[in-house]
Amino acid sequence: MANKKKEKPIEIDLGGVVRTNGQEVFDDKEKIIELEKKQLGNSEVKQIQTSAPTYKPKNWYQQISLTANNLWVNINNVWNKFINANGTTTYTATGAGFKDEDNMASDSAVATASQQSIKKYVDNSGLWEVEGAENQLKTADESDMQTKKIINVVDPTADQEVATKKYVDDEVAKPFTLTVSDNLQQSADTERSFTNASYALKKEIQIYIDGNVRIKFDLDFVSGGFSRARIYINDIAIGTERTVGSGGYQTFSQDFICDKGDKIQLYAFQGGGGTGKIRNFRIYYDKAQIADTVVNTD
Repeated sequence: MANKKKEKPIEIDLGGVVRTNGQEVFDDKEKIIELEKKQLGNSEVKQIQTSAPTYKPKNWYQQISLTANNLWVNINNVWNKFINANGTTTYTATGAGFKDEDNMASDSAVATASQQSIKKYVDNSGLWEVEGAENQLKTADESDMQTKKIINVVDPTADQEVATKKYVDDEVAKPFTLTVSDNLQQSADTERSFTNASYALKKEIQIYIDGNVRIKFDLDFVSGGFSRARIYINDIAIGTERTVGSGGYQTFSQDFICDKGDKIQLYAFQGGGGTGKIRNFRIYYDKAQIADTVVNTD
């Protein structure tokens, strides 16, 4: 049986020696083990305090104190509760060793931050935000992958969704053709005035996929005898000649078969002197995928 010398707050130094105010309380190792296991109901140790220590430690081994319910640590002569009797941590001190700052203003390299302050700081940073039922992450800044890959990306279904290299390569490799529609795909809308007495190039759009397209343009007569315009392809007159002999824009439309690389052009001239105008030179089509193979004879 160990001999109890004093009934004062019991402290445990980091080496596992039980002391009070610098004096050994127990020299029996079994009692130390009992104390470390928190078996505090034994008669030999029942005089242990139930609240925080009140003395100011003078030696290094007086910085830790064990009471009936808690483990205490002294920081700058302030006793801070670290561990409950059930083993849960309860450090709620303030000062150099613990910070509860939502903005992390002290920028300490050694202090512990509270759970609440860490969460608030991250939430307020705005760099990452969890949004929606799918827990999407939003970022307010650029994402630098540091030579790392983004993996498991699904094929895109909208214009602003990311695509993998393989998806892009596969799409580029697919054969496509153009089909006539009223869906505007390209335009040269600037209004141009002209006075030349013979056909001259006024607008041009180059096409890079084979297929059928619809061409529209506006023609206006300002003064003189008449204004005339016509569609050319690669500087060869192809379209129907259009003539306007009175004021006000008129819109003309015609469908054409085009080859990859063709230059679709709008030529115009003014007859009988005076001035003509053109505008809204536009191409309409849809893009359709061509089958890789076709059965000719089954």
